[in-house]
Amino acid sequence: MDFEKIKAAAQAYQADMTRFLRDMISHPSESCEEREVVHCIKAEMEKLGYDKVEIDGLGNVIGWMGDGDKIIAIDSHIDTVGVGNIDKVGAIGKAGFGWEVKIVDDKGNTVPQGTVGELAVKGPGVMTCYYNDPKATDEVLRDGWLYTGDMAQEDADGFIFLVDRKKDVIISGGENLYPVQIEDFLRSNDNIKDVAVIGLPDQRLGEIAAAIVELKPDHPCTEAEIMEFCNQLPRYKRPHKIIFAQVPRNPTGKIEKPRLREMYGGAILVAKQNHS
Repeated sequence: MDFEKIKAAAQAYQADMTRFLRDMISHPSESCEEREVVHCIKAEMEKLGYDKVEIDGLGNVIGWMGDGDKIIAIDSHIDTVGVGNIDKVGAIGKAGFGWEVKIVDDKGNTVPQGTVGELAVKGPGVMTCYYNDPKATDEVLRDGWLYTGDMAQEDADGFIFLVDRKKDVIISGGENLYPVQIEDFLRSNDNIKDVAVIGLPDQRLGEIAAAIVELKPDHPCTEAEIMEFCNQLPRYKRPHKIIFAQVPRNPTGKIEKPRLREMYGGAILVAKQNHS
């Protein structure tokens, strides 16, 4: 099997690599070697927005994600994430040697397993402070724990899955909406090239989800058609507004959501959350 040709075809047709891997490895006679699985997982981590992803000498995929000086190193334990455990593809892994992780609510209490909360990490690589900024330091460092600003959940086997950035969470009518989940769903539409979901002010609900949709060339689509497609989502997750425009990304490929909030009026919500 020419794995590179298969991967190239999957990318050309914008196939989901996670689903592709799971389907392929479910057929042992056609499965790729574990070495290739490792590289596929690395590619998946890069797609999720890690700032740096490496494969070490032991075959572990290690990803770093953070803002500025905040760096998190998490070992994804490829000895357990492989051909026999492909359902873990998409996880950022478990804590590496010498590291601790916990997922907490807004009050810092550990949430039940499987519940979404903020990821906090503790270990030898945690920063000591923000230079000359004690206020910012106190906001993210507490008792040796670094509160990352990443919303995540832990499965029954202890694997961590990122859900979204805390600052990007939309609170609409008392419900937490995670833009990444809505974006992933919308990208499954054959007409959509790229999409970003942000929160916009709403007098009744506090915030509403707005989807900035970039269509593929020669794939016309109306707002009504997108709204009808979104009927597959639970009602509270459906975007209230569709904006057809280019989705801006920075040189590393991350969506420039602060820019989108400035453009479409959601910046005031983030400012209120940061000062609450």
